[in-house]
Amino acid sequence: MHSVVEDMLKKYDCSDPDRYKNALKEVIQEIALLGLFRGAFFDEAAFYGGTALRIFYGIDRFSQDLDFSLLKPDKKFRIDPYCEFIENELSAYGFKVQVSPKKKSARTNVESAFIKGGTMINMMQVKTVRPPVSGIHGDELLTVKLEVDVDPPAGATYELKHQLMPIPYTVRLFSQPSLFAGKLHAILCRRWGSGRMK
Repeated sequence: MHSVVEDMLKKYDCSDPDRYKNALKEVIQEIALLGLFRGAFFDEAAFYGGTALRIFYGIDRFSQDLDFSLLKPDKKFRIDPYCEFIENELSAYGFKVQVSPKKKSARTNVESAFIKGGTMINMMQVKTVRPPVSGIHGDELLTVKLEVDVDPPAGATYELKHQLMPIPYTVRLFSQPSLFAGKLHAILCRRWGSGRMK
């Protein structure tokens, strides 16, 4: 695996399989952002949500998904062309993954895609990991979900943020007030189901 990925993993505690898997997912998320940057995705969309807060504001919370919103409503938007940019970028850094749009039976306001790859094979690609890797099932998948809201919220504001790893690139991000508003919206409007919120 690419030496930059090894450098990115050094900031994580990879002392058990679950921590290692989460660390790999977070590195995959950051390299996926670079792929989106190369595909000029941030000319028409902005990054928000828990992963945006972790990457750009250091929130100590693992978030599984990459959430985006278009800058202007576009019901014809498709995520498909950007999947190739993400897959190519991850491949360049040694990851064995596939990036594919979610097949839907009906149109919604959210376009989705998944980054999927074998957990074991990607862990073993990292030079510091040698088989056997205990606690990982041979068929287990590393999965990261991408979602793009094609009907963005009114009044959102944005800023450009820069990342240095794996190489310098720029991301359009919801501003801090808009990120905060998004989190409040999730708390107040999400269907939590039984037991999570009363």
